[in-house]
Amino acid sequence: MPPLYIPDNLVRLVEESAGIVAVSLSDCLVARLGRPTIAECSANPGEPLSPGVPFATVETNKTVFEVSLPFPAVFQERNDRVAMNVSLLETGGPAEGWLCKVRPTTGSWREGLLDEVGFATFIAP
Repeated sequence: MPPLYIPDNLVRLVEESAGIVAVSLSDCLVARLGRPTIAECSANPGEPLSPGVPFATVETNKTVFEVSLPFPAVFQERNDRVAMNVSLLETGGPAEGWLCKVRPTTGSWREGLLDEVGFATFIAP
């Protein structure tokens, strides 16, 4: 599936099989925030996630960024490889550079998200 983007925080979402969604940082977000130095997920597998409530943080040399979703979901797993090597958020691509995986609990979770063309327009200067 092609990626979708959350306009409020520039997070990239890639839907995988069985309704699981990988959460990662968009290239634009990394460019704005700086190189990630620490990535942590405070949620545990099976934990419900509420819209707008942060469940992960990414620290950079410029700031601390909180990750939240605009839809309800259940936390599935964290990427322990990213925790050990945070540069994967920049260089790992979709296969290795995801922060965590979630399962949306509503069928309308895609509403309000941007596709690649919409995202490119949204971030254009």
